[in-house]
This record gives sequence, C-alpha cells and structure tokens, in this order.
Amino acid sequence: MDRDVVILDNKRAASDPTLRRKWAFRITACCLSILLLITFLEALALANLVDYRLVLSTPSGRAWGNPRNRLDTELIHLHQPYGSFEGEVRGDLATWYGLDTGRRYPVSIKFDWNGFRNENDLTSADMVVVGDSFVEAPILLKENIASELLASAFNWQVLNLGQSGYGPQQELVALQRYGFAVNPKVVVWMIFEGNDLTTDFLRYERSTQDWDQFIAKMHGFRKRSLLSNVYIRLSTIVNPTRRDQKYGLERSGVLASANPSDRDRIYFGYNANKLSHKDLTSIDRGLDVVAKASQECRKRGIKFLVAFVPIKYRVYHDLCTFEPNSKASTWRISSMNDRVAAWARNNQIAFLDLTDALRARAKTGQLVYFIDDGHWNAEGHAVAAKEIEQFLRNTDWLIESQ
Repeated sequence: MDRDVVILDNKRAASDPTLRRKWAFRITACCLSILLLITFLEALALANLVDYRLVLSTPSGRAWGNPRNRLDTELIHLHQPYGSFEGEVRGDLATWYGLDTGRRYPVSIKFDWNGFRNENDLTSADMVVVGDSFVEAPILLKENIASELLASAFNWQVLNLGQSGYGPQQELVALQRYGFAVNPKVVVWMIFEGNDLTTDFLRYERSTQDWDQFIAKMHGFRKRSLLSNVYIRLSTIVNPTRRDQKYGLERSGVLASANPSDRDRIYFGYNANKLSHKDLTSIDRGLDVVAKASQECRKRGIKFLVAFVPIKYRVYHDLCTFEPNSKASTWRISSMNDRVAAWARNNQIAFLDLTDALRARAKTGQLVYFIDDGHWNAEGHAVAAKEIEQFLRNTDWLIESQ
C-alpha cells in the first residue's frame, strides 16, 4: 500500500467518529480479555489449584518457604519422598551478596522415602547423624559428605537426617520419628554455631505457635499469586542482586598464603560478636532440647555425641587480612563453643568441638569451607568425619555396641 494512502486513512480514521468507536471498542475488548484471563489465572491460585512459584520457577529463598517442600506441623518442612535435583548452583553467600565469583557447584541429590538425603530406604542403621544443611550438604556430591565417609570408615549403615533450615526442635522430631526406628548404636548430633540455637530455634517457636498464620504468610495466596510471581521474576531480571557487592566485600577477607600468587578472597556469612541476652536465653532453651534427645538415647542404650560445627569466621578470622573498611575486621569471636562444652560436661554428654581440627587443616593452606558459601567443602567434611571417627575409636563405644 502506498505510504500517502496509509497516512490519508489514518487521518480519516482520526476524524471519523464511527472508526474511533470501533478502535475504542477493540482496545476495551482486548483489555477486558486480558483482565478476565488474569482473573481466571489468579482464581486458580486463590483456590490453591496452581502455585505460580512452581510455574515460573520463582526463587524460593529459605527452605520453610519453598513450595517444593511438603508441609508438616511438627517439622514445618520436609523434602518430597524420592525427590531429586541435578544441576549447578552458586554459593549461598555469592547469591546473598549479589556476587559473581565465577564459581558454580555441581549438585546431584536424591532423597529417600522420608525426604532425607539417603540413597536407600534404611530400615536399620548403625549410626544416625542429625543436623541442618551441614549434615545434608546439598551442594556436595554424596560420596564427599561426612555421613558417607563415616559409613565407609566403619563399614556401617549410616542414616543421614540432615535437613537445611532445621533447628533443635525439628532435629529432635526427626530423631524420634525416623532415627529411633532404625535402632542405631550411635547418634551424632551436629550443632551449627551460626543459627541452630538462636534464629532457627526462635523461628520454629513462632511458626508453630500459630500454624495457620504461618501458612498464610509463607504459602498463602499472595505467595502463590501470578502477579506477585511475575513481579518477582521481572525484579530479578532488572535487579538480579539483593545487595550491592560492597556489602559482600565488607564481610570478606583475603586469605594469607606463603605463596603470594595463591591469594583469594573468602566471604563470611555469620559474624561472631558478643552474645546478647536474647541469644543466651535461646541457647539455653535450645540445649534443653538437645539434652532431651540425649536422655531418650540413653534410655534406649544408644550412644549420643554432640559435635560443635563452627561458623567459617571462627576458623578463618586470623588467617585473613582485612581492608580498613571491612566489617569483618571488627567482629569478635563469641563464647558459644565454650558454653556448649560446659553444658555438655554438666549434663554428662559426650562433646566434640570440631573447631581445632578445621583450623589446623586451614592453617596448612587447605580450604575447609567454600570460598563463597558458608558451608564445609569436601575437605571440611573429611576433617569432621575423621574427628568423629577418631573420637569413637578412642572410646569404648564400639566395643559395647558389638
């Protein structure tokens, strides 16, 4: 069509009331159709027939807000039975601080009939290992995690009851529900210094105090909504980082090394400042839960060991150099490990602090935590497993359990 003819038609349309009405009708009809479609799609979410977090693969954040997990009134969240995941992920601190360190970690994880990281459905086991993400170790291959290394060391069946985001109350329920069912000889309970006895303990209380309110907040219509999830997805595209890189740099240090070319930046998640009154109260109450687990094990003739898992900063704080404006340079190591050790002595509970062994290996220049993630790497798991193995071999537990 000739350009002049098109311009003439457009002018005629602009001056013709009938054509203007037709165009207005078409635009209105189009808008109404879109509105009706959105209303229909949102109605599916309102009726809980569709969760657009799953449809759009919206970043789920924490385990208790992950729609792929199943809900449980005692455990709050649990992986789906026989679920699995394969792919590559970034370190949690790289994601949290909005960093691109260039590192990607292969993930290949499978869950058993109860939703825990075990290849087989165990009906009996010699050892049960209880804990959070340090025990589950989702970004490590199965053969590199402590529970598997312990299984190989003793030629035992070892049940891994680790679950990311768990605190002591959930770990006790997991032990009672799944751990005692396999009649173990030994239970190893790993306490992570960073949040097990503080934020995780308190979050569990808030979540279970009003279950309906928790569900509405974490999994209600606003979370499932199409528009909410479209907004989140668009936000991650426009602004993919939650914080700027300066935030992460302030919480990092440069590893000291005998070889100047072998220097690297290591990022820290949990600081080590003085424990507050709220922290101390929460720690004492959390340890009461662990003491209950110990008592239940003792009644069943099961040996019970508490292993203290230090935050990365406790291991590396004096093995790094910090910039003048670094937040991490102002942190101070807390008394958390000493408090847990004293509690264990007073309650006659076997206790193993993994800090010294991890620090000794770190001083050799060998990384025991991921650079841009708050968890142990394969070497860290090997150190922890070896320490637990040696502890058990140095006691009479193995003889008594034969």
